[in-house]
Amino acid sequence: MWLSDGDNNRLVVINEEGKVTREVGPIQRPMHIISRMDNM
Repeated sequence: MWLSDGDNNRLVVINEEGKVTREVGPIQRPMHIISRMDNM
């Protein structure tokens, strides 16, 4: 699951245990982000 972490200016991927497995940043004010997944 992707999460927007506005406090730390980043996007993160968390696994089923709630651990961060990937991080993208720094991103200024990471909010109002839309994703499209065609394979669903």
